[in-house]
Amino acid sequence: MPCRDEFRIHLRKEKWLINLSIISKTNIIEIRGM
Repeated sequence: MPCRDEFRIHLRKEKWLINLSIISKTNIIEIRGM
């Protein structure tokens, strides 16, 4: 059971990192656009 919780936390971290990278990419594009 603890392994499953760790896996779930890992997935959440992955999602967060992906969202963060997408946000940073869009921010960089907006800055370049200006």
